Amino acid sequence: MRHVFLIDPVEKLKLHKDSSLFLATSLKLAGHDVYFLITTDFMISSYSSTPLKVYRFEAQIKSDFYMEGFKLTNSLELSFQKGDILHFRPDPPVDGTYLNLCWMSQILKEKCKIEIVNDSIGAISYNEKLLSFKEKNSLKSLVSNNFSHFEDFMNQSSNHTDFIIKPLNLFSGIGVEKINLSSLDVLKKRLIDSKDYLMIQPFDSSVVNGEVRSIFWDGDYLGSVLKVPKQGSFLSNTSQGSSIEHYELEKDLQDQCRRICKELSEVGVRLVAFDILNKNISEVNITCPSLLIELSHIHQKNVTEKIIASF
Repeated sequence: MRHVFLIDPVEKLKLHKDSSLFLATSLKLAGHDVYFLITTDFMISSYSSTPLKVYRFEAQIKSDFYMEGFKLTNSLELSFQKGDILHFRPDPPVDGTYLNLCWMSQILKEKCKIEIVNDSIGAISYNEKLLSFKEKNSLKSLVSNNFSHFEDFMNQSSNHTDFIIKPLNLFSGIGVEKINLSSLDVLKKRLIDSKDYLMIQPFDSSVVNGEVRSIFWDGDYLGSVLKVPKQGSFLSNTSQGSSIEHYELEKDLQDQCRRICKELSEVGVRLVAFDILNKNISEVNITCPSLLIELSHIHQKNVTEKIIASF
């Protein structure tokens, strides 16, 4: 069994805290055969099993579990074989390029009888922000591209004057905006300019105290952290400067997350990261779940051990 991580070009990654590099390095240290395949080198052919250019690598995991010294070393040609694992780790957005990678990887899966983690088609069968809509404790939300729908939603939310709008297919807080009833023109212009579907939610002021990130593998609970926005911000994304603190997810929420994981496992989604705000599930991250390093740092143990033991 070989592990091949399909990732974006290295220069796009934050090498000291990238979850893909961390998991790959942990697998390598555990004695597995691990390689990186860069998206720009990925191709498929209808007429042959074309070998792909992959890379060996060097990296160290420090005592605080952050990474140092990562670099790709020699390249070689690899032909996928039955039993190999392709870790599908390109970052969102789920745009045309991302979809092409999903479809291409599925052809590779069928031709070579490999496993994909998370299964690319399984992951894009769901939208990460919409998955929570099926839950009773999801945040009150509306998705539309019609301004009148948003206006009605805001006017009917009588206890709120501030709202959050966010795109459905971006990540790391990109495109998230806070508006209020006096700035409806801002929302109207954004809808006209983008012509895209947006999500709107009443602003939950508890976010300044932090949003929980809980990570599961095959339904097993790996742990949680609390993402606390930097002062003056409402964005809890670590890429937007939030800090992290220890958090232990309540048992009833763990059970709820496990139930969702069981459903997702049926489409090949094994690694799932939940964002939970004020005990409400706000997002179910399945395309490229992150924060494995931060979780390991806070809990002072390598949380990928359960992942590695499953291979």
